[in-house]
Amino acid sequence: GKLPADAVVAQAPTIAQRLEESDKDVRQSAVLVLRTLRADALAAHVPAIVQRLEDSDKDVRRSAVIVLGKLPADAVVAQAPTIVQRLEDSDKDVRQSAVVVLGKLPADALAAQAPVIALRLEHSNSGVRQSAVEVLGKLPAEALVAQAPAIAQRLEDSHPGVRRSAVEVLGKLPAEALAALAPAVAQRLEHKDSGVRWSAMKVLGKLPAEALATQAPAIAQRLEDEDSDVRRSAVEALGKLPAEAVAAQAPAIA
Repeated sequence: GKLPADAVVAQAPTIAQRLEESDKDVRQSAVLVLRTLRADALAAHVPAIVQRLEDSDKDVRRSAVIVLGKLPADAVVAQAPTIVQRLEDSDKDVRQSAVVVLGKLPADALAAQAPVIALRLEHSNSGVRQSAVEVLGKLPAEALVAQAPAIAQRLEDSHPGVRRSAVEVLGKLPAEALAALAPAVAQRLEHKDSGVRWSAMKVLGKLPAEALATQAPAIAQRLEDEDSDVRRSAVEALGKLPAEAVAAQAPAIA
């Protein structure tokens, strides 16, 4: 059965020693038990848990990330650079856990990590690139705007999951910042890859009406796109325009 909370606290030093066991299942169990500790009691074992971020077993690494996310805010901030490194983990579940924990950081602390996270946008592993985009999407507005050009480049990523995440994150930009990116995004409507064209169209569809109207001619041209998803997205984007703006595109629509 499970030990009462006070008993777990009393036995925590002994349990923490099991983090060095040769058997991965024992290490995993030790991390999971430490996870049940109150935040203040858990703080005493942070160094030992941090070492498990480099564990040879992916489940142990993932559990260690999750446990660090339970720490008080100031303690999580102190470990943020170490958690950021897990965005490059070989296992997607470890990376995703790091995304979740980093997303809980106070806004200023996450913004401080943004330049280092943005470096992962060029990583050779598509899962790492996608995790980086997702974390950047949790930035406060001002910091997100600063990273928007780098995120917009991911609209041309070779992996559809990265492109999709970039679309979602760019859609979080303040209207003015998204409008400023519109010309660069619209250039991707001519890209040879239909997935890139679709991603660009989805971003343009998130523009405020006035900025969307300026891109209407380029969007209307995509009504003839060879890819049905691009055509459908073009229709949806044009459907958000005021009636007079749609009327101006009548020849292309017809």
